[in-house]
Amino acid sequence: MNTTSSRSVSTRHARRLLAALLLLPASALHAQIITTGDVTAGVTNPTWDLGGNLVVGNSAAGNLTLTTGGTINSVGGVLGQQSGVTGQVNVTGGLWSDTGLFSIGFAGTGNLTLSGGTITNSAAVFVGAIPGSTGVLNVSGGTVDTTSDLRIGNAGSGTMNLSNGSILASNSYIATQSGSIGVVNMTGGNWTSSGDLWVGFNSAATVTISNGNASASRVILAASNVASTGALNLTGGTLVTGNVSEGTGNGTVTFNGGTLRLNGNQTALFSGFGTGDVTLVGPGGGTIDTQAFTVATGYALTGNGSLTKQGNGTLTL
Repeated sequence: MNTTSSRSVSTRHARRLLAALLLLPASALHAQIITTGDVTAGVTNPTWDLGGNLVVGNSAAGNLTLTTGGTINSVGGVLGQQSGVTGQVNVTGGLWSDTGLFSIGFAGTGNLTLSGGTITNSAAVFVGAIPGSTGVLNVSGGTVDTTSDLRIGNAGSGTMNLSNGSILASNSYIATQSGSIGVVNMTGGNWTSSGDLWVGFNSAATVTISNGNASASRVILAASNVASTGALNLTGGTLVTGNVSEGTGNGTVTFNGGTLRLNGNQTALFSGFGTGDVTLVGPGGGTIDTQAFTVATGYALTGNGSLTKQGNGTLTL
């Protein structure tokens, strides 16, 4: 065996491998954070300490993927900065810690898909931030945790799809400003609002809970505008709250298999609704779980479905 020749081949192979690696972009060398297209960053991998905004899709389409081991620290996040531009973020692991306004669809289109990992925020999360924008938040795992507001359809069009994982917020607003559209489809997971859930704060909103667990201090439908609409559909799962009320607009609650669980004593479970606004439909009907509390309402529920009472407390209709 020619040892010198063998060493020469090995050396040439190593040099070629090194040259090939040097030609690869940084995103391919570090799999924790991968970017393509227009992503404003200028940072290092696998930890990005920005000290400012992270923009995915500014003047052209941008894509970012965050996986296990990656960390992003930003003061504001924007997906789809300009009109006509799309920003796509996929989070399968790692941590994105943001301390500014987090906009999924600012003036353009933003799509955030979370199947693992954690996104934290301390300012607010807007899905569909300004008029003309479109935002979609898909959560099938992991956690989105904002200590401030979650706004689905702030002034644009916003959709939240939750099938697993957790979403935590202070207050949740669906269709916040006039002209906005907000839609929530919850088929699993946990959605916790430590404050209130506003469905149709100033415009048109629909929240459908078919599985999983949602909770809020209060639920207010069609709150602040006579033209606003708020539809709450409980087709499964559980909504925990202290009171469900209608504001100045048109709000409806439809039970078709879901459970409303009380978190305290309540003398006006349903308040402000017009005749026929709270209905029990289908074979599933609805369930009210008083737990150990004393609960009453002067509002007459309507519909062809049945009502089931759970819990050790009392329910007076």
